[in-house]
This record gives sequence, C-alpha cells and structure tokens, in this order.
Amino acid sequence: QQAEASQQVSMSYGAVPFDLAAGTDQWWSIDSSDSAYWAVAENINAMRAAAGLPALTVDGGLSSIANSRCDSFASGGSFDHSGAVCGEIIAAGPFASASSVCAAWQSSPDHYASIVSPNYSSMGIGCWFCSTEAGQYTYWAVTFQ
Repeated sequence: QQAEASQQVSMSYGAVPFDLAAGTDQWWSIDSSDSAYWAVAENINAMRAAAGLPALTVDGGLSSIANSRCDSFASGGSFDHSGAVCGEIIAAGPFASASSVCAAWQSSPDHYASIVSPNYSSMGIGCWFCSTEAGQYTYWAVTFQ
C-alpha cells in the first residue's frame, strides 16, 4: 500500500558534527547527546503529525540496532535491507544534517510510507559519519517497531 503524497513540513536542521572527524579519516557516530539525533526524531514526528498520526517514541534498543546497521555499512557491509531485524529506512551520502536526510526520505514514496506507517509506535536512530579530503559522508538508519 503506497502512502499518500507527503505534506511539506518544517524540518529541524540538526547538523552532523563533522568538525569532530575533520582530517581523521575515521568513522564517528552520533548518539542521543547530539542535536542531529533529536532533529531526526522531530522531523519524522512532524511528518507523522502532518499525516494525522501519533508521534513515535525514541527507543534506546532500536537506536542500538540502527547504530549497528550504520556501523556495518561503514565497515564495508552491504548497503541494503538484507540484515534488517525490524522495519527500517536507510540513507548514504553527503547528508550533512537531519533536515537533508529527512527531506530525502520524505521525497521517496517507499521511505515515506515507512515513516507514516500506522503499524509503528517507536523508532531508533543511528548515524555514522566521516570527513576526509574527498569530502563528508554519512550513513543513516532509522529502525521502527
């Protein structure tokens, strides 16, 4: 079942703290102390509210799963849903903020359908990022239950 077209919502920015990783060529991750983490939650819940659905709670266990998924991607694992243990949406690329990745998910019918699924009541958030001479790169995952 395809979700109806998404409504435009105001997105929280939530910058990824690339300054931590600058010049290290190492992968870093966000957690619940980072604004990007909470901005993803706010943006997803804003999309759900615009669709007339209740907010999802953020669950630490689901965030651990999302974080593990991003770790797997950053370590060279297959970037697909083959290792998923629950509902999820994923993204990879130079997404420097929560608003940029959430806007991409909102524009994708399949991702948006997951965001506005009435079957979910909680979510977890993960993001791994690096900053190299070649540029900035992120892996994002949101898991749902």
